[in-house]
Parts: sequence; C-alpha cells; structure tokens
Amino acid sequence: MARQIDTDLLIVGGGGAGAKAAIEAQARGLNVVMLVKGFLGRSGCSIFAGNLNWFGPPKDPNAPAQSEEERQRRTMDFLAKYTHYLGDQEYMKNAARFTFDHFYPWLEAQGLYVLRHDDGTIVVDLPLGTQAWGTKMGMSGQIIMDMMRKEIFRRGVTVLQETAATSLLTADGEVVGATALDYRNGEQVVVRAKATILATGHSNYLSLRSTGTREGTGAGWIMAFRIGCTLKNLEMQWFHASDLAWPRSWMRLHLYPNPAPGTAQRTHLHNRRESSSSTETSSPRIRCRTSCS
Repeated sequence: MARQIDTDLLIVGGGGAGAKAAIEAQARGLNVVMLVKGFLGRSGCSIFAGNLNWFGPPKDPNAPAQSEEERQRRTMDFLAKYTHYLGDQEYMKNAARFTFDHFYPWLEAQGLYVLRHDDGTIVVDLPLGTQAWGTKMGMSGQIIMDMMRKEIFRRGVTVLQETAATSLLTADGEVVGATALDYRNGEQVVVRAKATILATGHSNYLSLRSTGTREGTGAGWIMAFRIGCTLKNLEMQWFHASDLAWPRSWMRLHLYPNPAPGTAQRTHLHNRRESSSSTETSSPRIRCRTSCS
C-alpha cells in the first residue's frame, strides 16, 4: 500500500532551484513537499559550484561605469559564445537579470558573504570581471546549499530524501502530483499536489564522454515528456576539456581552471609528461588552460 501525502506545492529536486522555490513558497504560506533523489543540498550539481558568474566591473578606479545594457552584453558575450550559441539567449538574458537583481542580493541577505575588498566592492577576476566568490574560491556551491538546507529545515518544509520521483500524475490534462519510490525503505509514495515544480536539473549523459554527478539523469525531462510536455533547451550544456572521461565507466569530478580571486591568474593543469595545452573557446576573450592526456 502506497503512502499518500497531500500538499499545496510539490517540488521535485533538491538542488539550488528546488531549494529556492521551497523557501519562497513556504514564505508565502504554502504547504510544501520536496522529493529529493539524494540528500537535500548534498547531491546534484549545485553543491559543486566553485564560483559565481558576476559580470561586474573590476576594481579599477579608471574604469568607466557600466550601464545595464553593457552588463547584459558582457553576460551574453561570455555565456552565448562559451556555449557555442547552442543555449537559449533570451533565457540566459532573463536568468542573468534575475541573478543580478534578485538572487545574489537575496543570498547576501540570508548571510552569505560574497568576497569583497576593504572598500566594499566585489572581488572579481581581472581583467574581465566575470567571476565572484561566495566566501572563498571553490566553495560557493557548498556554502550556498548549506545555507538553504538549514533554512528549509528551519521552516519545517516536508523533505523526502533518498526518494526518487517516478512519474507525474495527471487529471483532466493537469498535473496533480507525482508517484515516487523511497528506495531506502522500499516504500511507494503518492503525493497529490495543487501545483508541481520540476527542478530536476540537467542530464550528465547527453554526451558520451562527459562526467558529472550520478543524480543528473534527466529523469524530470522523461516524466514531463511522457505526459505530453514539449521540451526545449536540452542542448544547453557547458563543455570544457578537463571533465572528459573515457572509458565510459569512469564517472569522476573535473577540475575547472577558474581565475583566482582579484588576479589575472588561472590554474594550469599538467599531464604526467609535465606538459600543458590550451583549448580555445569560441569567444576570443576567453582562454582555458587544460590538461591533455
């Protein structure tokens, strides 16, 4: 016999998007249930964010002030060209505006310390000013997800961890919840909800030699497709040479040569022959130093 739960809002996914949705919905008085395949704030890809895409001006007293249009242009120059124009540019522009105007200020209001100079300006990489850091380099995602995990549990949101959604429930053409499997206890779960948010993230398996987290299976896409939803932007991926893996059985983390805070220096990755190579992206302003084997 399946366990049944009724709620106002069902959120499938426990990464950054799902966690933020849960906090906002609960703050508005909704009863929220989260289905998390792994552990809230401990699985998926959000925890591995090493830095923040900031696109603010570098700390240069002689640099001219940047307009909103210039900031958007620099964002698109970085994101659109880096993804070889496969990404939805309108989506990226809207996401960038949300990030700058709402998400980062919200994170700081929650207590996240974004690395700053003594005068209060954001520490960015030089000369482009495309990156910022939550407290310290390489730890932004972990710190953000720790903060949101604690906030969700403080608010008393119902979180079913180690519970994988298996299908969406529909009635009269509307989504009314989902079925799930609590694979730790071997229990089936049915969640009936007035609204459902799929925040299951991307897939790590679209490219033969790409690495990623085990939770990134594209399950949310499949559930949506099976009930007749139209899918878009599946090709929106971020490629860089240092996370390729072969043979297929390898599933390991990658090293990404992010710029060091407040400098023009990047990590150089060397192979066992102590040689390094440089791979060019399609943006003339960006160069990544990566290993070659």
